[in-house]
Amino acid sequence: MTIYFHEKDIPNDIEFEGSVAIDTETMGLKN
Repeated sequence: MTIYFHEKDIPNDIEFEGSVAIDTETMGLKN
């Protein structure tokens, strides 16, 4: 499986407080 990192999707100076939700597109992946 290949993982792609998309640079500059999230700013370098962002700070999170508490929980963070992550949405992924995984339908149809074959491994």
